[in-house]
Amino acid sequence: MGHPQLPPIWTVTLPSHWATAPERMSVSALLQMESCPKRWSLSHADYSDLWGYDGYPPKPNLAALKGTIVHRALAKVVTALVSAGCCSILDVDAIAAIATAGGYTQIIDAATRQLLDETRRNPRSARAMHILRRKLTSHTPSIRHCVQTLLARLDLASVRAPRSRAPAGTTLERRPLGFGTHSEVHLYAPSLRWVGAADILSLSQGGCEMIDFKTGAPRPHHPFQIRVYALLWSRDPVLNPAARVADSLTLSYPTEETMVPPPTARGLELLAQELRERSIAARAAVAGECPQATPAPEECALCDVRQLCDEYWDTAPPLTRAPDYPHSVWMDVQVRLTRQTGLLQWEAVWEKPSTTPREAAVSVGWSRADAAAASNWRSGWRIRLLDVLLTPPEDGGSEPRVASGGMSEAFLVPD
Repeated sequence: MGHPQLPPIWTVTLPSHWATAPERMSVSALLQMESCPKRWSLSHADYSDLWGYDGYPPKPNLAALKGTIVHRALAKVVTALVSAGCCSILDVDAIAAIATAGGYTQIIDAATRQLLDETRRNPRSARAMHILRRKLTSHTPSIRHCVQTLLARLDLASVRAPRSRAPAGTTLERRPLGFGTHSEVHLYAPSLRWVGAADILSLSQGGCEMIDFKTGAPRPHHPFQIRVYALLWSRDPVLNPAARVADSLTLSYPTEETMVPPPTARGLELLAQELRERSIAARAAVAGECPQATPAPEECALCDVRQLCDEYWDTAPPLTRAPDYPHSVWMDVQVRLTRQTGLLQWEAVWEKPSTTPREAAVSVGWSRADAAAASNWRSGWRIRLLDVLLTPPEDGGSEPRVASGGMSEAFLVPD
């Protein structure tokens, strides 16, 4: 049990009901199930006591939030360009079309406000909302540059839709797609029970092009992802009743483009069989309560539920160097509080990870910006501290120091 003055989100809590495998599979779900079944299951289980939404509240991630804003802004601008019959952002009517939609800055600001409103519902965001708002606002110029860079590569001339026709298939529409450029196309292949979302799908008499925007660095699974989208498009009986195949696949990054060879007819069959087999194995891996955990430093560092995973805390957690503090590292630690030495200062003993001897003394300091959290702590509590700054003893010092940062979190481990 947690402490009555501590919000439930800040106590390590197992789910009310464990997750069941999704009826419809996606690339992200498959890869997460394969990477760590327990991570997927903890993330998607029922925590109705914590909030009114599905799954465990994710930790706000600035890079992911920026990526979402970029994608939403791109969809808005592409829809405006296609509606105006523009060939590209260099078209004579493009400036007017984008201005009618609000202009780049206003489009990005609106997407940012909407996303922050959505993020505010997350109980893990309350402590960091001022940081997220400030950082996202300060990143508006770089977000705008990213949007313009990705748009500059789009050539809509070969699939230009008539001005009198509204673009079909955008966002949530489910009807056969006509010639033209369509953004955020939600694909569903009922024969496979798989879903996906193509950022751009352009259709013409002579071809079918698919583009997936990426706001980060290239990753090994990206080609697989867009090939899966090509398969889903070919098997979507509503959007693509003629079963046309994609003949051009492009991964568009802020600094480069990568052309992915589209699957042949035989390649599509083999990919479909691969998805069936991997889906069966993934669903089996997450069946039942408390599936297996497979700790790995790179994956665990990105895990939103690692505070709930005992297997993670029994391994050596990942360390991140702190450029502004050359002798310190960002990491996760579990401590047992022994004595309060100040309003936000505690003496504690180290418990996990085992990289430091158990019961070694450590001092813990928490930020004044989050005083409400640490002011409720009690002697004897076990606390899991995420993304805190660990500094070794200074000359003549006797114990290491743990300090919170802007995105640090503290979770009570109940007895």
